[in-house]
Parts: sequence; structure tokens; C-alpha cells
Amino acid sequence: TRGVVYRQRPGAEGWTESLFGVEDTPMPRALEDGQALLGSYLFSLDPTIHNALRAEEAAMTDQAGKSGYWDFMRWKLGETPMWMLIGVVKQSKNDALPEGAFVRAFAPWQVFNVITQGEVLKCSDSLLPENHMSALGMTGKTAALPLLKCDA
Repeated sequence: TRGVVYRQRPGAEGWTESLFGVEDTPMPRALEDGQALLGSYLFSLDPTIHNALRAEEAAMTDQAGKSGYWDFMRWKLGETPMWMLIGVVKQSKNDALPEGAFVRAFAPWQVFNVITQGEVLKCSDSLLPENHMSALGMTGKTAALPLLKCDA
């Protein structure tokens, strides 16, 4: 199977293809009770990834314990980033993650992952997984939260 590897931090030119590479990764082990095999469908590239890409600079802001996903943002060069993705459950030994379901989860950016939890998404012909990654996902919620909390 294949996975994304974080190769270099962005320079003055910003984002380039050379920031990431694709490498072979081992196929996940046989499932145990409570686990599911997730086949990746979409990887999130939301604006907060800018902080993950500049981990050393971002660490200076000392956000540990202040952000629900701060620990996921400390990406290391040469490793597979862990971030939000949507995948399809290929096999399952977890009743909450049925085979064939689209699931949103924090997991490594690779083709297959073994997961124990995730949000099963309600998808249909008019509500696609892509909608759950954008307007109904982390980016959409981030945009809506100030509007919902504002007393204007």
C-alpha cells in the first residue's frame, strides 16, 4: 500500500510539490475486535495545516493543551502526517463502523488504516463525502462558529 511522507518545510516560495512524497507502507495487520480497516477516499487540506507545516515555528506559540488537535499539528519530516481524512470501511470487527460506510477520522495519510473510532457520515446522491470534508467539515465549522457565537 502507499502513504504520504512529509519531506520538507515550506520556504519563501510557499507550498510546492516537493513538500510531500509518496512511499510504500506496510499493509495493516489483521483486524482485532473493535477495529475496522479504512480505505482512504479524501485527505483534508484545511487552512490549519499551515501550522503543521511550520511545526518548529508553530511550537513557539505553546498551544499544547489549548487546542483539540494541536498534537496532530507537530508533523515531523520523513514521517506520514496524521490529519483528518474520509475513508470507506473495507472490513470491520466494530459494530459502530459498518462495512461500506464513509467515515471521518484522524488517521495517517495512507491508503489503508486500522481505526477504532470515527464519525460515520450520512451520505446520499445529494449529500456526498466531499460535502462532509468542506462545508459540513472542520473548515465549514470553523467558518460558522464565529457567526453563531457573535452578538452582532
